[in-house]
Amino acid sequence: MANLIHEIAHCKELAEKADLRFASRLLDMCLLEVAMEWEGRGRLEPLGDEELLIVLLRSKLKIAVSGAGRSITVGSPPPRRPPADPDQT
Repeated sequence: MANLIHEIAHCKELAEKADLRFASRLLDMCLLEVAMEWEGRGRLEPLGDEELLIVLLRSKLKIAVSGAGRSITVGSPPPRRPPADPDQT
């Protein structure tokens, strides 16, 4: 599962670099599903305690990507801001 998470996270980074926001969001959902399956929680099972689930999923993802030597955030990137207008300074 850790290798799968590495590959999905890498694809997510490529999608973000190409400014493919929808693809990036889909890959976020893939990461979530893999982490949930790794935790033994299928899509049809009730989630239970949401806070505990979030802690467990973050822990699993951190462990899985720790070998990559970089941190990965699960979520959408912040919206891009247009460059500042030099005439307004």
